[in-house]
Amino acid sequence: MRHSGDQLADYRLVERVGADRREVWEAVDTRDDRPVMLKVLPHLQDPAVRERAERDAAALRAAAHPAIVAVEAIEEAAGEIFVRTAVTTGTSLVDWVPRGGLDTARLLPNATLLADAVRVAHEAGVTHRELAPERVFVGDDGVLRVHDFGLSATDEGAEDPSMDPDDTPTLTLTRESGRRDLGYLSPEQIKNLPLDRATDVYSVGATLYWMATGVHPFHGETPADLFVAVLRDEPRPANLVRHDVPEGLLPILDRCLQKERNRRYASAAELHGELAGLA
Repeated sequence: MRHSGDQLADYRLVERVGADRREVWEAVDTRDDRPVMLKVLPHLQDPAVRERAERDAAALRAAAHPAIVAVEAIEEAAGEIFVRTAVTTGTSLVDWVPRGGLDTARLLPNATLLADAVRVAHEAGVTHRELAPERVFVGDDGVLRVHDFGLSATDEGAEDPSMDPDDTPTLTLTRESGRRDLGYLSPEQIKNLPLDRATDVYSVGATLYWMATGVHPFHGETPADLFVAVLRDEPRPANLVRHDVPEGLLPILDRCLQKERNRRYASAAELHGELAGLA
């Protein structure tokens, strides 16, 4: 087990952060005394997964969207693989969104920025597949930022529009999904079906519903109960949970949360356009 003060390659570990199932450290790059974030990701030992992560990281660095925390490097030391990102200070949506949800003045700009980040990532050929409030932070500067694009624990390369559906990667729920993530998984993830960009659209919708109301659109006492609710139930209209949810947001949430992916927005660009018009 690593501790503060230990060395990992060229980095001095300072403090382990977050309650994430992944091992995440604030560290210092001893080559230039620059603060960095390190995430130890054992699933990148798979050569195909690492190759996809390298490709996605390069694409996101080129996209340079202010709401996307791109991977700066993927490195290996002592048989372990970790990723380096810039340090981002702030609070995750899990802690930032108040009980009862956000007021309209904060909800709509942040919803629009989140959808725009997903739009840019998709246009760069990168899907997230694990999008949830604990992966989104609001910085000290007030800017929302999405972590972990391109780092999901899939067994094959990133989804490609030209890829045969039978070859599209799926998410192994029992191995990699954190307990707090479960409510944001799409129906096709629960069924362990092939994934595509529509999965991220669904997760954006579930995240926005929670941002607007402070509650998840589906409920269950156990993971099994929750999965059944996602597959079977319809969410309660958000304005019945919080009365001041903008009327125009209701059909957007409804479309994102459709159980059949072909009934959701055709792209994150279309979703972003509707949110921007509403904002």
